[in-house]
Amino acid sequence: MDWLEITVPAPGSVAMRRLDSRFHELATRLIDYDFDVAGIYGGSQLDAALQLVAEIAEGTRNQHHAVLPATAGQSVIIAADEAADLLPQLRQAINIATANT
Repeated sequence: MDWLEITVPAPGSVAMRRLDSRFHELATRLIDYDFDVAGIYGGSQLDAALQLVAEIAEGTRNQHHAVLPATAGQSVIIAADEAADLLPQLRQAINIATANT
Protein backbone atom coordinates (compact mmCIF):
# COMPACT_ATOMS: atom_id res chain seq x y z
CA MET A 1 0.00 0.00 0.00
CA ASP A 2 1.45 3.32 -0.99
CA TRP A 3 -1.06 5.40 0.98
CA LEU A 4 -0.51 3.96 4.48
CA GLU A 5 2.47 2.95 6.57
CA ILE A 6 1.90 0.14 9.09
CA THR A 7 4.56 -0.83 11.63
CA VAL A 8 4.79 -2.79 14.87
CA PRO A 9 6.63 -0.46 17.27
CA ALA A 10 6.26 -2.71 20.33
CA PRO A 11 4.64 -6.00 21.32
CA GLY A 12 0.87 -5.60 21.45
CA SER A 13 0.71 -2.41 19.40
CA VAL A 14 0.45 -1.38 15.77
CA ALA A 15 1.26 2.06 14.33
CA MET A 16 -0.44 3.48 11.23
CA ARG A 17 0.20 6.73 9.35
CA ARG A 18 -1.27 8.03 6.09
CA LEU A 19 1.33 8.79 3.44
CA ASP A 20 -0.92 10.76 1.11
CA SER A 21 -3.12 13.83 1.41
CA ARG A 22 -6.47 12.23 0.53
CA PHE A 23 -8.13 13.34 3.77
CA HIS A 24 -5.96 16.37 4.50
CA GLU A 25 -8.83 18.87 4.53
CA LEU A 26 -11.12 16.61 6.56
CA ALA A 27 -8.37 15.72 9.04
CA THR A 28 -7.42 19.32 9.70
CA ARG A 29 -11.07 20.28 10.11
CA LEU A 30 -11.99 17.41 12.46
CA ILE A 31 -8.81 17.03 14.46
CA ASP A 32 -5.71 19.06 15.23
CA TYR A 33 -3.80 16.83 12.82
CA ASP A 34 -0.06 16.30 12.48
CA PHE A 35 0.61 14.22 9.36
CA ASP A 36 4.11 13.32 10.55
CA VAL A 37 2.83 11.50 13.64
CA ALA A 38 1.62 7.91 13.44
CA GLY A 39 -1.37 6.64 15.35
CA ILE A 40 -0.48 3.96 17.89
CA TYR A 41 -3.15 1.30 18.32
CA GLY A 42 -3.24 -1.12 21.23
CA GLY A 43 -5.77 -2.94 23.37
CA SER A 44 -9.40 -2.07 22.75
CA GLN A 45 -8.55 0.60 20.15
CA LEU A 46 -6.66 -1.98 18.09
CA ASP A 47 -9.61 -4.40 18.35
CA ALA A 48 -12.04 -1.64 17.37
CA ALA A 49 -9.91 -0.56 14.40
CA LEU A 50 -9.76 -4.14 13.10
CA GLN A 51 -13.50 -4.60 13.53
CA LEU A 52 -14.33 -1.34 11.76
CA VAL A 53 -11.99 -2.06 8.84
CA ALA A 54 -13.42 -5.59 8.53
CA GLU A 55 -17.03 -4.35 8.57
CA ILE A 56 -16.32 -1.79 5.85
CA ALA A 57 -14.32 -4.28 3.75
CA GLU A 58 -17.04 -6.93 4.04
CA GLY A 59 -19.82 -4.46 3.27
CA THR A 60 -21.65 -4.80 6.59
CA ARG A 61 -20.98 -1.13 7.36
CA ASN A 62 -21.80 1.38 4.67
CA GLN A 63 -19.94 4.67 4.96
CA HIS A 64 -17.70 6.79 2.74
CA HIS A 65 -14.86 7.04 5.25
CA ALA A 66 -14.07 6.17 8.86
CA VAL A 67 -11.84 7.56 11.57
CA LEU A 68 -9.89 4.85 13.38
CA PRO A 69 -9.39 6.34 16.88
CA ALA A 70 -5.81 5.77 18.06
CA THR A 71 -4.67 4.92 21.57
CA ALA A 72 -1.96 7.59 21.17
CA GLY A 73 -0.80 9.85 18.37
CA GLN A 74 -2.91 10.65 15.32
CA SER A 75 -6.06 8.75 14.43
CA VAL A 76 -6.09 7.46 10.85
CA ILE A 77 -8.90 8.22 8.40
CA ILE A 78 -9.60 5.56 5.79
CA ALA A 79 -11.95 5.47 2.82
CA ALA A 80 -14.38 2.66 2.15
CA ASP A 81 -12.51 1.78 -1.04
CA GLU A 82 -9.28 1.33 0.97
CA ALA A 83 -10.65 -1.06 3.59
CA ALA A 84 -10.33 -4.26 1.54
CA ASP A 85 -6.68 -3.45 0.80
CA LEU A 86 -5.97 -2.55 4.42
CA LEU A 87 -7.66 -5.54 6.09
CA PRO A 88 -5.07 -8.27 5.33
CA GLN A 89 -2.19 -5.89 6.07
CA LEU A 90 -3.72 -4.91 9.40
CA ARG A 91 -4.37 -8.54 10.34
CA GLN A 92 -0.76 -9.42 9.52
CA ALA A 93 0.56 -6.54 11.65
CA ILE A 94 -1.70 -7.58 14.54
CA ASN A 95 -0.47 -11.17 14.28
CA ILE A 96 3.13 -9.97 14.47
CA ALA A 97 2.35 -7.60 17.36
CA THR A 98 0.51 -10.21 19.41
CA ALA A 99 2.96 -13.05 18.70
CA ASN A 100 5.48 -11.31 20.94
CA THR A 101 3.19 -10.69 23.92
